[in-house]
Amino acid sequence: MPSNGNGRCGGISVPPVFLVSICLLVAAPPSVASAEKLLIAEFSAETHPLIVETPEPPTKEQIVLSLLEEARFAFSGMIYGFDFVYTPSDPLRKVAEEFDLKPVAQLRWGDPRMRVLDTRTESDLLFARITYSLADFQLPRWQGWQSNSLEHASGLGASSYLKGPSSRHAAIVEAIKNAIREQVRQRVYNRPREIRGSLALLDAPRIAVREGNYEATVRIALDVKSIIPYTIF
Repeated sequence: MPSNGNGRCGGISVPPVFLVSICLLVAAPPSVASAEKLLIAEFSAETHPLIVETPEPPTKEQIVLSLLEEARFAFSGMIYGFDFVYTPSDPLRKVAEEFDLKPVAQLRWGDPRMRVLDTRTESDLLFARITYSLADFQLPRWQGWQSNSLEHASGLGASSYLKGPSSRHAAIVEAIKNAIREQVRQRVYNRPREIRGSLALLDAPRIAVREGNYEATVRIALDVKSIIPYTIF
């Protein structure tokens, strides 16, 4: 591997930090013993986005790297989860909606355990299957989020396509917030002042372009720690 500059993989110029991740393919299916330690998901992005955030349209290399960053967020959220504080809007009390989502921990950029298995192009979309091999210390964390004692919720979020590909992340965060809101609505009749808790992604978010928006769908495991009502004097 070169010590500086870019390497190459299948005709794609790749920064050294991800040369192994992009070039190394799985030679054989994982064994049954190792399969439960492997997270795998498919991510996609437009090959010719309407809004370009760089002087030139993105290259295949740049799209793959952006999908690796999306996978890093997703896998981090599946393993470690997030802490959140949610203040629902309340027009009568003139309270604006606020949502704070903080990752408990994040996989480092360039983690060699993350690999691109393969890519394919359909119409104007590039798909990449990306995998992450869980370390022994990470496995209990991921398994803990699979517990049947936790609530499961789904949410849909949207963010304007005209803001460019960086708007994809905003759509995911909106979807997570909406999943929390809809789940809590089933338990609490009156609008609460604040909701606090933790959550994890059960799988990678799905993102599509619909009606001028990036639209994200998520499934989460939810651990609501406190629901604080408004106090009536």
